[in-house]
Amino acid sequence: HARPRLAAGLVRALGPVVAGPIVGHMQVDDASAALRHLAGDDADALLAELTSQRAQDLRRLLAHPPGTAGGLMNPDVLTATRDESREVIRDRLRANPPRLDSLCGVIVVDGQQRPVGVYTARDLLLDGAGPTATPTLRTTDPMTAVIRVFALNDVLAVPVVDDAGRVVGAVAVDDVLEELLVDRLPGRRRFHSVRRHRR
Repeated sequence: HARPRLAAGLVRALGPVVAGPIVGHMQVDDASAALRHLAGDDADALLAELTSQRAQDLRRLLAHPPGTAGGLMNPDVLTATRDESREVIRDRLRANPPRLDSLCGVIVVDGQQRPVGVYTARDLLLDGAGPTATPTLRTTDPMTAVIRVFALNDVLAVPVVDDAGRVVGAVAVDDVLEELLVDRLPGRRRFHSVRRHRR
């Protein structure tokens, strides 16, 4: 997941029928990062092997340019309405436990699906004040703006909104770290050296 170009090469080598179920189990933002490195026909063949909902989610992400908040975000976010109590939210999470990568918080939205705050995992365990105010990112914000938001705010995830201000996903701090550290991953220099030698 931290090497999308390599993941795309593996998908191409395996072929859509074998790679489809694997991509179907990846986090949607990691899967879209890999598909960005596939030719259009290869990506379409792979998407045809996925469930319609999964393919739709990936197409929606791939519509956003790489290097933007929209291209980096995960659309699988936990939301709650303003009038839901912590108890109700906790019961809902207990009944349908989220994936680990979705545990950065629950975005509280108004009637138009615009973010008004966030309950962190810690907030949900404690009874106290309402949701914490949160910065937001627009889908078109470049990577420099995404980094700036995380540098200036002590948050694990930031909601991403569309042009109407509605929540469409979230960028997690680990997504930003992957972007920043990808050139420093162990073995990267060795991998490129081997690839050059094979060429």
